[in-house]
Amino acid sequence: EALPGRPRLVLRASHDLALGELARLCASRLDLQIEFQGADDCLAALARGQCDLAGFHVADALPRAAAAAAALGRWLDPKKHHLVHFVAREQGLIVRHGSRIRSVHDLARPRVRFINRPPGSAGDADRANADLLVAAEVAEGRADAGFGLRAAAARYHLDFVPLATERYFLAAARATLRGAGFQALRHTLRSAEFEQAVALLPGYDASQAGASESIPAAL
Repeated sequence: EALPGRPRLVLRASHDLALGELARLCASRLDLQIEFQGADDCLAALARGQCDLAGFHVADALPRAAAAAAALGRWLDPKKHHLVHFVAREQGLIVRHGSRIRSVHDLARPRVRFINRPPGSAGDADRANADLLVAAEVAEGRADAGFGLRAAAARYHLDFVPLATERYFLAAARATLRGAGFQALRHTLRSAEFEQAVALLPGYDASQAGASESIPAAL
């Protein structure tokens, strides 16, 4: 049960399935207010001082990933801001069980039905829901494949072709990192309870949660 007099942090974040676990586990020591937005909007809000933390993800090895990371980085000042690891998660192709699709090249085969996410959903607040929508379309036979998270594929008992790892970070001003609110948050991020809760999400890894990362190294 949440207690009165807790420190309060406002987190604007692109959607992630592990954020609910974070809020649940830190509720006794921290009032964490989560507002879902697109990653770009979250970082812009942080730059304008409209939130305490911004949550966003960057992908390794996907086409245009470097350009996307650089675009997000324009909101961050290495002298003012710092990053903390949240989770890593597997991104790839969600395919029907027993499918012969094993790479992106197989998508070009005749009669393969590929479902796109709704326009703009790759980075916006409804990202996790979009992944689940893709998985539902494949599970119900309306598509053969679509991009999404391993956790979404597992929820519908579908096969998954891994393509990249996404690293999800929490960005904050350095002054915020020294406050009681963030110290309570980091305590939860580094707890065995959080790592165990995230381990129940297929394709997720919280082993680096709470560790600091410099902006140049991350982006």
